[in-house]
Amino acid sequence: MSYNFKEVEQKQQKRWNDNQLFKCDTKSNKEKFYMLEMLPYPSGSLHMGHVRNYSIGDAVARYKWMQGFEVLHPLGWDSFGLPAENAAIKRGIDPAGWVGDNVEQMKSQLQMLGFSYDWDREFKTSDSSYYKWNQWMFKKMYDKGLVYKKEAMVNWSESLQTVLANEQVESAFCTGQEGDIVQKELNQWFYKITDYADQLLEDMEELEGKWPSRVLTMQRNWIGKSQGVDVEFEVPGHQSIVTYTTRADTIYGVTYVVLSMNHPFTKKMAEKNPKIADYIKNAPLTKEAKEQNLTRGIFTGHYAINPINTERIPIWVADYVLDYGTGAVLAVPMNDERDNKFAKEHNLPFKDIISEDGQPNDEPYYPKGIVFNSGKYSGMTSDEAIEAITTDLEKQGMGRKQTNYKIRDWLISRQRYWGTPIPASYVDGKEKVNDEFITLPTDVSFTGQGNPMATSPTFQNIDGEQRETDTMDTFVDSSWYYLRYIDPKNDKEIFNKDLVANWPQVDLYVGGVEHAVMHLLYSRFFHKVFRDLGLVTSKEPFKKLLTQGMVLAHSYYSKKEKRFFFPKEIVEQKLDEKDFVITMEKMSKSKNNGVAPEDIVEEYGVDAARIFILFAAPPEKDLEWQESGIAGARRFLNRVHALTEFEFDHSNVDKHNLSKEDKELLQKTHQTIKRITDAMEKSLHFNVAIAAVMELLNAITSTKASVVVRSESIKVLVKLLSPFAPHLADEVWEKLGNTTYLIKESWPLVDQDFLTSDEIEIPIQVNGKLRGSITIAKGRTKEETLAQAKAEHNVSKYLTDGIKKEIYVPGKLVNFVV
Repeated sequence: MSYNFKEVEQKQQKRWNDNQLFKCDTKSNKEKFYMLEMLPYPSGSLHMGHVRNYSIGDAVARYKWMQGFEVLHPLGWDSFGLPAENAAIKRGIDPAGWVGDNVEQMKSQLQMLGFSYDWDREFKTSDSSYYKWNQWMFKKMYDKGLVYKKEAMVNWSESLQTVLANEQVESAFCTGQEGDIVQKELNQWFYKITDYADQLLEDMEELEGKWPSRVLTMQRNWIGKSQGVDVEFEVPGHQSIVTYTTRADTIYGVTYVVLSMNHPFTKKMAEKNPKIADYIKNAPLTKEAKEQNLTRGIFTGHYAINPINTERIPIWVADYVLDYGTGAVLAVPMNDERDNKFAKEHNLPFKDIISEDGQPNDEPYYPKGIVFNSGKYSGMTSDEAIEAITTDLEKQGMGRKQTNYKIRDWLISRQRYWGTPIPASYVDGKEKVNDEFITLPTDVSFTGQGNPMATSPTFQNIDGEQRETDTMDTFVDSSWYYLRYIDPKNDKEIFNKDLVANWPQVDLYVGGVEHAVMHLLYSRFFHKVFRDLGLVTSKEPFKKLLTQGMVLAHSYYSKKEKRFFFPKEIVEQKLDEKDFVITMEKMSKSKNNGVAPEDIVEEYGVDAARIFILFAAPPEKDLEWQESGIAGARRFLNRVHALTEFEFDHSNVDKHNLSKEDKELLQKTHQTIKRITDAMEKSLHFNVAIAAVMELLNAITSTKASVVVRSESIKVLVKLLSPFAPHLADEVWEKLGNTTYLIKESWPLVDQDFLTSDEIEIPIQVNGKLRGSITIAKGRTKEETLAQAKAEHNVSKYLTDGIKKEIYVPGKLVNFVV
């Protein structure tokens, strides 16, 4: 029979809240565990993709509580940002009001789902009590030389009317519309993250095996450290061009020099040549757009002189060259794949100078090898030639060793309202960073044109100083919020360093891989600055990282109406699915394929939703939404609740007076404890853990073990289920006569005496087909085992024609050939 899940879930949540079960004592002397999910943006409502993220964190937090840890499990709101400001423009409302309404809606959803948050630590990053510390940190970093303002060519979004950092363009943060991003030269504020490039790379050693390898690879590639040589190429009639290469061994194979669009020589040529100016204007900016056409380029009409052999080579500008190193690259078509494609497209020459064996082969060769056609360096390995050529270029004053990074300083200026005001002003055109806290003005106009901050009559000119109207990139807000949770009410300092020293790292951080080179990189940078300021003691903010997979659902796109339909519309209007493009993709508002938690909770309950979403796939894998799976989870939970109808005995189990059935059930119980504990400690594969609970339930409901042993196994099962289906677990625990809460109970411990059995089950085959099985005591002889196998009823009837051969694999298999 189905239990009343609505009544149970409301009742248990009230008990938890009335007793403040999730309140963390940050000054506790107990061993500590900091569980954190990335703080949500208050967009209006949750879908089941969000629920998966928070269910993962909640399961771990509850498990750690039962292990005896003091658990810090907070949640707040990443509430500054463009969407709120755009909503204000569209609706004619205050962004703060829009954010407040959304927070209220989403918080009610989270509380409905029973997540174990310490809500006393909640804050919004748009609270003045929070963002004033962004300004404090800005000043501290300015004093350390980590903040500066300069004229720079930046990415300007026409649709968002603001500058974007390189990371945000590369991550398709903008609309993606053609022509949306253009290059502008503006005077902007930067955080000097490049000063920490080496530390960010070196400290990844501490994260190996604890963070997903692809996230570490993405960060290493983004930082892009390389060792090479700057080589000076003379340009007759112009200033020479300095190129950067990591492969000096290929210098004899250079057939053209290629520049980035922001290279000074390119800009100079663009002033004189309208074709080059148009080329730059129409250039794609995102990595994805550039990779669609790696051969786009334009000849400048000028030539450079190769210093190694005095050859005259053409100078080109191309999309595929980044502002990395000097922004000028030696193009070697026979030894670089992108150069090869570009040269073929533009009929540029090829020179064969490296191969595996040092012999010409007229085929492109990309790895290192043996150098030939390279003067006195011919016959050397690539590494030998790199060292020798670099040394000779340095001696001749034509080159120098250089370490370069792809990463650029973090551009934090935003020409929008809804963010932290940059605490700077200008007196006679000179910048000044202020100590006082600056709040957002309220007398602004939201027109969608220009910076709203500039419309405030009270904000800009104070005591003869012209205030900065730019606000900070909202990734500043999320770069240190995890530290504020530890000391959220402190109005005297950003946080108490002694208190934070007791919580040196977030033990487990859960969030999407899409934040690999923005939020996660920026947080690591901030943490290292905090350490250098003496405010934290650890090198890294997040000890272990779990990047959960997406929740996928079918989307229905109508080519006729050019919009996505809700699945309910298809059913209610009895539409023909043949008229739609049906795709399984990430739940999102834009695709109208999100599933509202309220709908699922109403029909199946919170615990059923949690069991399905944790059981359907390992957390790092994508999960396909299937309502039939939730129905299955509901049936499983009904069976667990039915355990309350069993006869129950609270007596202690006498290990020395057990029947065979008692031993078997206890063995299964302790094997289950070990499987689930291992899953929680090593892999976080909740699907494995829940499957183990299901198997134990089957064993309990089919056993002939004594009431006292079965009762012991039921108590263990309820504890093991608690992190995944906490409402039902506490309800059953209460009905079994307990007055405590499961997160205050101890996690079950494995009894090694019951991990192994004195008996083993052996399958019996006849002519290779399974016909039965026998259970034997360990140590039985071959003759005794074969005799028992022949006597097995389901086997003996197949042996009447006589046995030709007996095969016995000790402890594993018997096979009779007849």
